[in-house]
Amino acid sequence: MATSGFPSFSRLPPEIRRMIWNAALPDPISNPLFFWRRIELCIWSLDDKDDDYSDYSDDDYDDDWVPRLIDPEEMGAFSEEIPLLEVNKEAHRVAQAWIQRQSDNYTIPPDHNTIAVRCFKPQRDIVFCPNAKWKDFLKEVSLVYIALSITRSGRKLNRDHLIRRVALPQQLLADSEYAALPELFRKGLQMWCRDLYIVVDAPATLREFVPNGPVRPNWELEVLDDFPRASCTRQGGWQVVEGSSLQGGPAYESAKELLGQITKYDLSEVRFAAWVLDTFSVEFEIRFARAVKR
Repeated sequence: MATSGFPSFSRLPPEIRRMIWNAALPDPISNPLFFWRRIELCIWSLDDKDDDYSDYSDDDYDDDWVPRLIDPEEMGAFSEEIPLLEVNKEAHRVAQAWIQRQSDNYTIPPDHNTIAVRCFKPQRDIVFCPNAKWKDFLKEVSLVYIALSITRSGRKLNRDHLIRRVALPQQLLADSEYAALPELFRKGLQMWCRDLYIVVDAPATLREFVPNGPVRPNWELEVLDDFPRASCTRQGGWQVVEGSSLQGGPAYESAKELLGQITKYDLSEVRFAAWVLDTFSVEFEIRFARAVKR
C-alpha cells in the first residue's frame, strides 16, 4: 500500500539524511532579475516647468530642490518557501546552513518560520527593464542626470539608492523607435551605473512582462563570456575587448555593432557638477548575457 511517510528515515546514516535534506532545498540563483517598477503611491513627476530636461541650470531650482529618485524598496523582494525550517532540528540546521551559504542574500523575517526573503540591494542586484517600463526608466535616468548636474544637490542626494546594475533587452537598444542610446549615454548612465547587461534575444515573455506585484526569482542572467564587451573609465575612456573568434555568427556581429554605436558617446561631453567628479569613480562595464527561466 502506498504511503506518504517514511518511518525508517531516522535509521538512515546521518550523511544520507543530510543529502536528502539538501536535495529538498531550493536551487540558489546567483543573478536573479528584479524588475523595474514604481509603486503607484510613490510616483513623482516634475512640475510643468521642469518637463524639458534639455536646458536647465542651478538657477532653475531653489536651495531645497533635489529630484526624488526611485527608492530601492520599490523593486520589491523575492521569497523562498523552505519547509525544512520546521520539520525537525536536523532539517532546520541544514536549512540554516543553506541560508548562510547565500551570504547576505536571504534573511528570515521574525514573523515567518519557513520563509527566506531576499530584499533588493542596489549595489548587488540586477534590475531588468521590460518594454512597458521603458519611459519610466528613462525618466529616472533624466532625474539622476539633473541631480548630478546641480551643484547644491550633492549634500542631499542619497547615493546608496542609485541602482548600479541594469539589464536591458538588445532588441530595445537596437530599435530606432525607442532612440535608446542617446537618451542613456548623453545623460551619463555610465557615470553612476556600474554594470549594464545587454540581454541577447530576450524572450517576448520577459520583454512584455508587467511587474505589478510580488515576483518570484524565475529569471536569471548568464553572462556570455565569448561575446565582446566594453568598459569605460574617466581617464581611459572607452575600451572594447573582442570575444572568442570561434563564436562568430550574426548574434556576435550584432553585439559588436551595437557596442560600436554605444562607444561613440564620450563621457567627457556630459555635464556634471564638480562634486560628482570627486565622488564617483567611473568603472562602467557592458556585458552581453542571456536570460534563462528557472
